[in-house]
Order: sequence, then structure tokens, then C-alpha cells
Amino acid sequence: MPANSNEYPESLDLAGGDIAAEAVLQRLGTGVYVNRLWYLNYSDRPACRMTGMTRFATFWVQDGQVAAPLNVMRFDETIYRMLGENLLGLTAHRELLPSDSTYQARSTRSSRLPGALIDKFRFTL
Repeated sequence: MPANSNEYPESLDLAGGDIAAEAVLQRLGTGVYVNRLWYLNYSDRPACRMTGMTRFATFWVQDGQVAAPLNVMRFDETIYRMLGENLLGLTAHRELLPSDSTYQARSTRSSRLPGALIDKFRFTL
């Protein structure tokens, strides 16, 4: 995972976990299922806090079944809580997310990441 002069990873590749795609909603049980993030940025780098917003395909899940769509929600949470004490598991499937940036030049950045099942995730809006 090399980093550029801004200390952002150029190619991030995180190993998958043991949650099968067909078991995601059942493992969630009751809670919020976020399929896509609109954006994700640092809100406080020294504290490793990330801010972001959902946009499409966010649902309320009840007893392992999609119950209702949810409106846009914002969050501000620390990576230490998300990927540390509150991480319940990662999905086996990983998604490739190439950068679509073309500012000044075509980007070669990309990420291949699994989904995460996180307990006590804090939405702020």
C-alpha cells in the first residue's frame, strides 16, 4: 500500500472476512444496512474520525429482512471504533473501487474492500 506525497494510499487492498454475501442481512438482524456511501472524509485526522453520508440503497432491516428504505444520513465516527472494538465481521466479497478522478491527470488510485458489520455505529443526522 504505497502512499503519495499527501499520505493517502494509492492502492488499498483489504482482505475479506467470513461473512457470506447471502448471510449479511441475517447476521445484521435488526439495524441499518448501508449499501453505498456518497462520500467519506476525515473530520479529525489526529483522532482518526471519519465523516460521511449515505445516499442510495440504505435500508432499515428487521429480523434479517429489509423492512423500509431510509433517507440520507450523515455520520461522524472514529476508525478505532469502526474497525476495532465495534467490528463484528467483514464480508468475504470485496468490491473494487477505482478512482474516477481526472483532475490534472487520470488517477491510478483504487481500493478493494470488503463490507463491514459494525455494532453501535453512530449516525448524526
